[in-house]
Amino acid sequence: MDLDIPIEIPSSKLAGSYDRVIKLNTPDGYCYVIGIEDLILDRLNAAEFWQDTRSLEWARYLMSSQFEGLDFNYLREKANEDNPNLSRRLEDTIKWVKENTVD
Repeated sequence: MDLDIPIEIPSSKLAGSYDRVIKLNTPDGYCYVIGIEDLILDRLNAAEFWQDTRSLEWARYLMSSQFEGLDFNYLREKANEDNPNLSRRLEDTIKWVKENTVD
């Protein structure tokens, strides 16, 4: 069976929190996936660093699809630790999602 999901194999160091890694069950077994907040921050980092518009679109999609369950304190804390530009990009994305997708 083919699963229609993209897979990225990052370096050996996790940029996010091990506490937020989840075990995702599939019909063929399981895999471990970094938490949604860390996925969003990763995509926002790519958008900021490489001016990657697809990554910004993914960050917006991920944020809007999980908005009610996101830990915004964690997102803001990690963004502030990483880079002032990432923090600004996060706030811009939160604003965009609220204005365009959240009821």
